[in-house]
Amino acid sequence: MIPGEDSRLARAMILKQITWLLLLSAVLTCFFGEPTSEAEAQERQTIVPDAVQVAIERFYPGSTLVVLNDLEEGLRQEFADGYPGRNPAFISSDFDGNGRLDYALLLLGKKSGRAIVRLVVLLHAPKGKFKAMSLEEISEFLESVFIRVRAPGKVQEHDSKKIIITRVPGIERSFFEKSAGVFYWDGRRFRFVAAAD
Repeated sequence: MIPGEDSRLARAMILKQITWLLLLSAVLTCFFGEPTSEAEAQERQTIVPDAVQVAIERFYPGSTLVVLNDLEEGLRQEFADGYPGRNPAFISSDFDGNGRLDYALLLLGKKSGRAIVRLVVLLHAPKGKFKAMSLEEISEFLESVFIRVRAPGKVQEHDSKKIIITRVPGIERSFFEKSAGVFYWDGRRFRFVAAAD
């Protein structure tokens, strides 16, 4: 034990350290949000193949896959009823027509201190590697965005009579009860078309 004055000084230093830790915890919670439950953390990681999870961590560190609980109630209910077991932020198909399975994901992250959702595609390259491409950064209506595979074929451009013919599956990005668009591979790169209802 520290005699007299030293004991009071030591207690004051300990209280100061505890205060700083509590303040730091509050700041981190404000910046990153509440810690996720273990079940939610498992949901974010177990629905994607391990190689895809490794690619997410490599190309988009600190980002997490959007899950049903991140979405507004109406969209959660629609997915629970119409697409049981399906994640609204994870799809797979051969998006570039090279015969390999590719993945598209909605990733929750931060940019300049604000929450954003990134629509990314992981194109399967030779030897099991992925080429990552960020197709869109979304900063509004984060709780209403979802993706699904768009079959090859005709896509009518919104407010136009123009028809786009896609040769491979596309990535349809939609906002619940709002708008939709399709990212499609034109043989060299992804293009976007705002789709008619």
